[in-house]
Amino acid sequence: MKIKLLDPSARMAVIIQSWIDADGWRGDLVSLFAGALMSLAFAPFQYAFIVFFSLSLLLWQWRKASAKSAFKRGFLFGFLSAFGLGFIPPEIPLIPYAVAFLCWVSAG
Repeated sequence: MKIKLLDPSARMAVIIQSWIDADGWRGDLVSLFAGALMSLAFAPFQYAFIVFFSLSLLLWQWRKASAKSAFKRGFLFGFLSAFGLGFIPPEIPLIPYAVAFLCWVSAG
């Protein structure tokens, strides 16, 4: 039996596809990464084209997720894109986000 070896670019494509389709903590990590990418679309970076890539990563993560997992991934995405790199002014009240975080933690 002959084993077919993949060339390096095909191997990298397989690795990237396995991470994008991942469940569990890997899927959460992809959502965090997508949220970090989303924050690059705003000032001072202004890379607006990243919005489409970032949102498509999040929507791809949601397609097979349960409601609980989709909420968690959306929260991780939104929290990091809004607050992760410090682009939200301090005068915006954080109480709704703190309540959402406590609901997420208590949901398990």
